[in-house]
Amino acid sequence: MHILGNSDTKGDYKQLPTEDDQDQTASGSSERQAGPLLPRFEDHATDELATSGELTSNQDPPPEFTTYEPTYFTGGQGHVISHDPHLNEDGEALYRFLLSQANIPPQLFLHCRGDHTEWRNREVVRFENGKRVVAMESYTETVVDFDFTIDVSSYIMPNPNGPLIWSVSDHEAAYRGKMIREVDNKPHTQQTNEDEHVDVETALVQHTLDTVRPTMGIVERWRHRRRRATKKEREQSAWSRNAHHKWGIPPWQSIVGQEHGLQSSIESDHLREQHQLTSDPSLRRMIVRDEVEIPKPNKTLREWADEYCASNKMLKEFVFEKKVYGWNLESLQNSVIQAIHSSHYQHQPKVSWNMVGSEISVMPDTRLARMLTRKWLMFFLWITLIYPLFIWPFKRFHSRGGGEWRVAGSAFAMSTWVHKADSTPGETVEQYSERTAGTKSSANARPPLLRATASGVCEHQGTREGEWFAEWEDTIMNLVMNRTQAVEPIRHPCGSVRTAGIGLDGYYRD
Repeated sequence: MHILGNSDTKGDYKQLPTEDDQDQTASGSSERQAGPLLPRFEDHATDELATSGELTSNQDPPPEFTTYEPTYFTGGQGHVISHDPHLNEDGEALYRFLLSQANIPPQLFLHCRGDHTEWRNREVVRFENGKRVVAMESYTETVVDFDFTIDVSSYIMPNPNGPLIWSVSDHEAAYRGKMIREVDNKPHTQQTNEDEHVDVETALVQHTLDTVRPTMGIVERWRHRRRRATKKEREQSAWSRNAHHKWGIPPWQSIVGQEHGLQSSIESDHLREQHQLTSDPSLRRMIVRDEVEIPKPNKTLREWADEYCASNKMLKEFVFEKKVYGWNLESLQNSVIQAIHSSHYQHQPKVSWNMVGSEISVMPDTRLARMLTRKWLMFFLWITLIYPLFIWPFKRFHSRGGGEWRVAGSAFAMSTWVHKADSTPGETVEQYSERTAGTKSSANARPPLLRATASGVCEHQGTREGEWFAEWEDTIMNLVMNRTQAVEPIRHPCGSVRTAGIGLDGYYRD
């Protein structure tokens, strides 16, 4: 028998039947009537689940999961700038934000301007000794002949397989968290004579790394082997970046005159394999090395984001760069200048390329950091000498001052080669065309440009710079001869100067 009640109160005990007594009562004992039975645990649990189910069904459903949307704004030159505090604390959030912005292509503009200086005369009235004197004065005036901009952004191809992320090489002099350019390799080897190389610090550094490596994190390991770039390394890296940009070479390809190991790496294994298949010498320009192999990144964008967020510097900045490749911008710029001269323009025109929206900058959410992103505040700080005397020394020399990370970015092609997955190694273009002749979509479609390589057949995608110039040459000459001064960019060709013979049989027309 179970006894329920208060042990301090005598005579108030109440006896309740057990399960054995209940079985005896149910079997036919009519002499004693069973008292009220306590509910079983299973029944009580079932009633609670039913009650909770009714309450849950009457409540509102939980809110749907939403991703974090950081705050940002567009600054000068269309660059994306963010002071979101979460991006400066969480490496995963910063990585996701960069990926969301990495696949948005930048804008490319070609600016053409022509002006000249003319000497002119004017009458000037002066009073000398109370007399009115009229004199002739000569002065110079700049006359604008033409000034227009051509939007070339529509020729930049998007990345259908996601952003193409590249990272700088360990040997490239780049900003890696300080206000000076650094490299992530072993100390520089000093050459004493032609047959002997003495590395004064490698042995000590290697011994230290072997000793402390098990207890060091990822950030500490890379910082331990990081050193300041030499003058030669800085000059070589600056020349390499400039050459890749003006010649339209992707950052992961090595060019002639560039030291080995300076080419960038591709983070995605799939994209790296695709670009490696199109690295045949027959598809490259003469300035690109033939024996280059696209390296794997020793440090991914995610790890760079973690390093940035782990820094406690007050004026740190993470810069993500967007680059375009495929066009020889220098040669195309010279061709445009020649086209302007062919329209009987006698002066020296100014032709330049302008990139808009090519950077993503993340900075701390502090008042000082926000001030440095405002042009009018920077102008005020400069004229009052506050920035050069106080802010810049703190940013440059203090341990918690400034630091810049410019180590990764995304790339967009304007003209590239794509390996055909259905081709076989050693197959010629004629063999591939005959085998795939029945799969063509339309007889009137433009035939693809194919080339045979050691890994198979590759197809050209995009517009080559020569095709663009053939399309826009007459338009550029027409704009120059009409002395066009346009504020808005020109996005479509506006006709040809050769209009007298249009309609005649055999007359040349694009």
